[in-house]
Formats: sequence, C-alpha cells, structure tokens
Amino acid sequence: MNSNQKAVAHVIAVPLQFAIHTKVDSSLKQNGVGPVGRGIAQAILFGIGLWAHGAIEDS
Repeated sequence: MNSNQKAVAHVIAVPLQFAIHTKVDSSLKQNGVGPVGRGIAQAILFGIGLWAHGAIEDS
C-alpha cells in the first residue's frame, strides 16, 4: 500500500472506530454493564484499534 492509500485507510478507520466504541458502550449500558466493565471493553477496543492502525501502517 502506498502512503496515500495508507492515509486514506487511517482517515476511514478513525470514524469507524468511533462508531464501534459508541455502539459497544451503548449496548453494554443497555445490558446493565457498569462503568468498570464498559471501561475494560473500551480499553480492549482501544488495543484492537492500535493493532489495526499498525497493520495499516505495515501494509
């Protein structure tokens, strides 16, 4: 992937991550998961996001 394609992939990934974080948090909240559980889920998603951005950069 060239640098322009990587930049576009990163730009697309950021709002996608935001949407995923929002949907997961909302779903967990509706199912009675407390702040600690939702925070742990967000931390895991953050780690997955870092991995995804690293994969984009390495491609």
